[in-house]
Amino acid sequence: MTARRFHPWRDNLEAVTMALVVAVLFKYFVVEAYKIPTGSMQPTLFGWQNEDGGGIYDRILVDKASYHWRDPERFEVCVFRYPLDRSKNFIKRLWGLPGDRLRIRHGDVWCRRSDAEPWAILRRPPSVLSSTWLEVRDDGRWAFGPGTWEEQGGDLVAAEAGLASFPEGEHSVRDNYTDGYPPKLGELIAAQRSLPGNSHSVGDLRLRVRLTPEADCEEVRLQLHEGTRRYTAVLPGPAAPEGSPILLRLSDTTHRLDPQELEGAPPALRAGTEALVVFENLDDVLTLHVGDQELRLAVEPARDQRSRVVLETVGGGARFADTSLWRDIYYTTADATHEEFQIPEGHYFMLGDNTLDSRDSRSWRLKGYKVDGERLRGSGYDGDELNPQVQDGLCFYRDEYGERHVFPVGAEQIVPLDAPFVPRQMIAGRALLVFWPYAPSLDVYRLGWIR
Repeated sequence: MTARRFHPWRDNLEAVTMALVVAVLFKYFVVEAYKIPTGSMQPTLFGWQNEDGGGIYDRILVDKASYHWRDPERFEVCVFRYPLDRSKNFIKRLWGLPGDRLRIRHGDVWCRRSDAEPWAILRRPPSVLSSTWLEVRDDGRWAFGPGTWEEQGGDLVAAEAGLASFPEGEHSVRDNYTDGYPPKLGELIAAQRSLPGNSHSVGDLRLRVRLTPEADCEEVRLQLHEGTRRYTAVLPGPAAPEGSPILLRLSDTTHRLDPQELEGAPPALRAGTEALVVFENLDDVLTLHVGDQELRLAVEPARDQRSRVVLETVGGGARFADTSLWRDIYYTTADATHEEFQIPEGHYFMLGDNTLDSRDSRSWRLKGYKVDGERLRGSGYDGDELNPQVQDGLCFYRDEYGERHVFPVGAEQIVPLDAPFVPRQMIAGRALLVFWPYAPSLDVYRLGWIR
């Protein structure tokens, strides 16, 4: 057998070359890492720059292989080339599929496939909802009375029969920008900039408590208000008549809706024993979880989204431990080109989870100029700056292909063209995993699957 000659330089060069080829192929066809620069996908993904140039930026891994074998699916978080500037990558949640007709109304996204179908709210699966619920931070404080109540950390304690309501006064839960952020990070963001939002009442709420009734408690009532409607969960306490069932009630103070009531099994609420209770109004469905029980009641869509939460104890007191209130994303039509969108074949409709601060399919329009007989079209923004940028009588303009152009101020503007959809070929991959950062001083620990 002839021995193989050893050529260290050539062998090392071949190894390095193969490693580079594999790395490039892996990056472009399998998995690639991305950095999230803005908060347009909060709370699913974070991106924030502080005044010193640092900040909190999620690092994510993107699966680029799956879409070679299948089409993107509704509610997946996708990376794609920005149709108004193809030199940039955007990341948004996919809401609309080819052939859909979408409508944004009362904070929800509605869909139908033809004029013969009724409009229906697009309901996200539980895995997506777990990423998009926003914990309410700054809408106000709890108001107490009648009865003796007090706050103990995150617990609300009723020493006797009485009421607690949130938020205090005549206010409603609103789409506060910093909801869903870790509290310390939210405070920094609020102090740094003037924030949008806080202008829409949000009726879709989720209340979560660990309930411990006292021996003399006859009932605990959890109430979610939506406009003139009252959604009430009635939980019999230890002092209730034996066999009293859980009740889920719908009433309307204007009597525009007929009262409804749904009955469950008697709960296992015992004096001094804690029970996890979750009560939510989401996408026109009321859901009550008490231990292993679940009650669901469909309701009519509500135009009036003014909302509040009321806790009531009857006969005696109770402890509401780890009380937390969450709200749904309120999808706005601010700056939208239309209220309804008909999605053509081969195209998709994208929304940011942070609908208050996201340039997405709602508002994309190609704007541009006619220069020397050539039509130049692109976004109205280049990064965070207006496009074009003007200096010394010249316009510096980036077109939809990412190319820069320079021409004198005063060039003829062309009629803007609506461009709200992403062609299939521009969708590069599916966001898979967030693996960084860790900022203990801000209570930020980012590791998990992206839903």
